[in-house]
Amino acid sequence: IHKMDKKSPLIQMFTRLILRKADFVIAVGQRLYQEILDHYQVEPKKLLLLSMGVNRNIFRKIAEKEIMKSKLKINKNIPVILFVGNITRDKGLVELIKAFSLVKRQLPEAVLHLIGAAKNKPFLEELTSVIKENLLEGVTFHEPKSQHEIAEWMNAADVFVLPSYIEGFGLVA
Repeated sequence: IHKMDKKSPLIQMFTRLILRKADFVIAVGQRLYQEILDHYQVEPKKLLLLSMGVNRNIFRKIAEKEIMKSKLKINKNIPVILFVGNITRDKGLVELIKAFSLVKRQLPEAVLHLIGAAKNKPFLEELTSVIKENLLEGVTFHEPKSQHEIAEWMNAADVFVLPSYIEGFGLVA
């Protein structure tokens, strides 16, 4: 809605018509809900807010960074950079590895943890080659983890990075 109906008055008219004629409309955020209600005049009884947001009971400050690092067996004095997402090209991981090699020049003790599913084995091999070519130490791949575990890692991290070219919802950020 935010992009499509802005392209032309005709598309905006069709968007309004489709939303009004729909049996039910789901908005994935409060701002969008309000826009659909106000701008498109969709009946409130046909409109539902279903937030695609973050569970704040899980993703919150759990403990001090040093405590979380200790729990995850990470030296509390080492800078931790964290990526969470699928291990795929469109996540910008080749660029992240190259950028991390620059970080290592300034902070040789820094570590990079990549948490996610390797969806493409040849790409994972390519990433491993980039790491070896740059003689990088301190890059660790982790299998996907539960939300509770990811929350712990986020609490332990000094920096979170998401260098994606595109994100559907970008919920991890």
